[in-house]
Amino acid sequence: MKPMLAPALALLAVHAIAVPATPADAQIAELERRYLACDRVASTQLLSPGDAAECSVIAERLLQQRFGGDFSRLLQWWRVARQADDAARTPFEAAQAHLDAGRYLEAYALFAQLADCGHREAARIALQMRRFGAQVYGMDFEASVQRLARWQGVAAAESLAGPASCSAA
Repeated sequence: MKPMLAPALALLAVHAIAVPATPADAQIAELERRYLACDRVASTQLLSPGDAAECSVIAERLLQQRFGGDFSRLLQWWRVARQADDAARTPFEAAQAHLDAGRYLEAYALFAQLADCGHREAARIALQMRRFGAQVYGMDFEASVQRLARWQGVAAAESLAGPASCSAA
């Protein structure tokens, strides 16, 4: 009986580490996740009235339940959490966020870097931005003939992502 007790206790210990300590901790973690999701969307587009109301409720619950109503503590947490959230984005996701937010020059620069590294989807988007820039984005995007030819080759390739050595990818 004793030999079976040790593995069972070890399993319980691992489970306790992997799962939040209480349901309240899990609720707080979910509020944090949803708050950051609202922040991400609101920073790139206008929220619908329903989404804005939902995000407002999430923000108020997080403020009260995690920070005891102390907005300064919420703001301090948000600054750190947002940096970590931004750092977790891939360069392609960052380029897409710039595009969605209407920051076309920043988006094009990132898509172009990724295309140079062999990222197929980034190459396809960079080529489209270059081709339809004036009509769709109200600006022209520059690229040399050689660069455009490379991107066309990348866009036609089988692989979605470029080499692991690419600093942009």
